[in-house]
Amino acid sequence: MTIEVTEEIRSTARIVSIAGELDLEGAPTARGVFEGASSDGGRALVVDLTACTFIDSTGISAIVSAARPLQNGQAKVAIAALHGSEPRRALELAGIDLSIVVADTLEEAVSAATSTD
Repeated sequence: MTIEVTEEIRSTARIVSIAGELDLEGAPTARGVFEGASSDGGRALVVDLTACTFIDSTGISAIVSAARPLQNGQAKVAIAALHGSEPRRALELAGIDLSIVVADTLEEAVSAATSTD
């Protein structure tokens, strides 16, 4: 299956949406978009996986690599992944939810990433 990566820039957040499979084949496409997003320290990064059907370790690595520079600069990062979905289970098994907010919906993720707490 192919991957579709889209980007939306809002005033306080940059949203990268992934549809399809974020795996060894699709990760390079996502990394290209993540590189631009991770250099935008003025906005939070939200990764929308609600239309993602599968994610493997290369996909998780791409997300973590994008998040690291932002978190080091104190910008916030959040992920939207439907509860019970394959991507959500993979993120939880990898322990990503312990360091990055993983929300059920895109709007919940945007709210978490842009909150002033």
